[in-house]
Amino acid sequence: MQPTIHDAVRSAHPEAVTIYGNDLGTINAIDADGNPITISLDSVTTHHAALLDQHSAQQEAAAATRASAVAKLTALGLTEAEIQALTGK
Repeated sequence: MQPTIHDAVRSAHPEAVTIYGNDLGTINAIDADGNPITISLDSVTTHHAALLDQHSAQQEAAAATRASAVAKLTALGLTEAEIQALTGK
């Protein structure tokens, strides 16, 4: 699942326990004591970009791992149907 603005707020402001709003214009957060947190929109934007980059890298690594596994199974003589039966894909 792709990182959300809420993920970025939690990354930029780990003290946030409750977050309201779904975009940078309406986002608010409170800490464990119910106190409002001053959200740094620049920091949230930076963290969101970093989380998206990390997510993309993880997706690429997973795809490369799947491709490697399929290649190894093919080299062992498994058919495409057998590989799909094992992997569900």
